[in-house]
Amino acid sequence: MNREERLRSALESVFGSEGLSLKDDDGPGTTPLWDSVAHLNLIMAIEAEFGVAFPTAEIPELKSLKKIRASLEKLDGS
Repeated sequence: MNREERLRSALESVFGSEGLSLKDDDGPGTTPLWDSVAHLNLIMAIEAEFGVAFPTAEIPELKSLKKIRASLEKLDGS
């Protein structure tokens, strides 16, 4: 699986099939299921999938798929 497929897998594990239809600018403000608990679950699912750890101070700022992707690219380095 490529990075996008792996990210979509993490989204689906947290949000179910609705996670597959999320767009770059979607986040807690646009997705009813994306509450604070789901946010932490998503971060943990991504960290487990990619074997990375987001900096703790950065986690609250990762409020869209676009921001998550950008941070993941820096951490994953590929």
